[in-house]
Amino acid sequence: MDTEPRVEAYLNTQDFSTCKYDFAHPQHVEAIKGGTTNYTYRLLYSPEKGQRSVVSAVLKFAAEYATNDPFTPFSSERQRYEAHAMRELADALNAQYEGEECIVRAPELYYYDDASHVMIMEDISPPPSLSASGAGPLYISLENMCQSPVGENALELMRLLGDQLGRYLYRLHSLTRGASEPASRDLRVLFLPNSMSKEIDVQTCFRDVPAKLAQYGIRLSADDHNKLADIIADLDKDYMNTPESVIMGDTFFGNIILKLNGNGGEKTLESISIIDWEFAACAPCYVDLAHYLSEIWLQDRFFPGPGPAAAVNQEAAISTFQSYIRSGGSVDPRRLACYVGGHAACFLQFMDWNDHDGVKRAVAKEGALMMLHADKGDWAEIGRNSPFMGKILELLL
Repeated sequence: MDTEPRVEAYLNTQDFSTCKYDFAHPQHVEAIKGGTTNYTYRLLYSPEKGQRSVVSAVLKFAAEYATNDPFTPFSSERQRYEAHAMRELADALNAQYEGEECIVRAPELYYYDDASHVMIMEDISPPPSLSASGAGPLYISLENMCQSPVGENALELMRLLGDQLGRYLYRLHSLTRGASEPASRDLRVLFLPNSMSKEIDVQTCFRDVPAKLAQYGIRLSADDHNKLADIIADLDKDYMNTPESVIMGDTFFGNIILKLNGNGGEKTLESISIIDWEFAACAPCYVDLAHYLSEIWLQDRFFPGPGPAAAVNQEAAISTFQSYIRSGGSVDPRRLACYVGGHAACFLQFMDWNDHDGVKRAVAKEGALMMLHADKGDWAEIGRNSPFMGKILELLL
C-alpha cells in the first residue's frame, strides 16, 4: 500500500459496518510526508457523505521495513504495539487522571487490520482548509513550535506543556513499573515482546557511535576509545535487559502535536497529542526523557540563543524534567547524558539544519565527549560545554 490508488482500492473493498465511521470511498487520499517508518496518508471525506462520516482521518500502513531505508528490516508487527498503546494503554492512563485535568493523549484508533498491517486513526492535525471559514485552532508540532514560536505567551505555553507532559510520562512509568500488580502486569505483557524496537534504538543511539566518529574523521585516544566501547556495552545491556516499565519509546518532539486556540497574540494550549507509538516497549524509564531531550539539545546546539526560539526550546525540556521530578520521578544523570551524547553523534546524518561537515564533526565529537565526561561524573565539564545541558543536570543531581 505504497501509493494513493492502492490505499483507495483497499478502502473500497473493506467492510466497515462495525466501525465507528465508514472509510470507504474517500473524496481524496494524500500522502503525508516526513515520516521515517510507515506509509502514512490523510483520508478526506465529503461532509455530505452521511451520519457515519468523518471529515478526515489518518491511515498508516506498516511495511516490513522502515520507509526511509528499505534495506533496514523492521517487522510490521510493530503496528500491533502501537494499537495496544492507543487502546489498552491509553484507557489505563486516562483512568489514572479521574478528577484531574489532563490534556495529553494518544490519537483515537478507529480501525485496525492486523492481517493487512493497516490502521486508521484520528487526524490530530487536520489542515485549516477543513474549516468552512478557514479559521479555527492551530495545530503545530512541538518541533516547529521550538523553531518558530507561536503566540506572545509562548514561554507560558511551554511551561504548561512541560507540566502536563512530565506528569503524563511519570504516570505512564509508575503505572507500568510493578510486575506484581495485576493492572501493571496486564499492560506489561502486551509490550514485553517488543524487542525489535529496542534493538533499533540501541543500534542508532549507542552501537553506531564508533562508526559515526570514524565517518567524521574523529580519533580518540586509545584509552578513550576503549572506555567508550565499555560505556556503549553497558548502555546496550541495560536498555535491552531492564524492563523497568512501559515506555513510549519515541518521544521525539516532532511526535508531539499541540492544539492552540486564540485569535489574538496570546494563545491557549487546548491539547497535546502524542503520535507514533510503535516503539512502545518495556525498558528503562530514563529513555523517554533522554530521547525527548536529545533532539531539543541538538536544536539548541545548532540554534543557540539569545532569542525567543532558543528560550522556548529550552523551556520545553526544563519544564518537562521539573514536572517529572516533582511528580515523583527520578532520572539517572549518567545514562541520560550518555544517551543524549550517543544520539547526537548518530543522528546528525538526518539533520538538514546545517550541511557544513565541520559543524557536524564538532557536534559528533561533543557527543562522544559528553558520554566520556558523564561516565566519570564530570558534570561541570558537561555544563561548561553546554550550559543548557548543565541546567538539566542540575535538576537531577
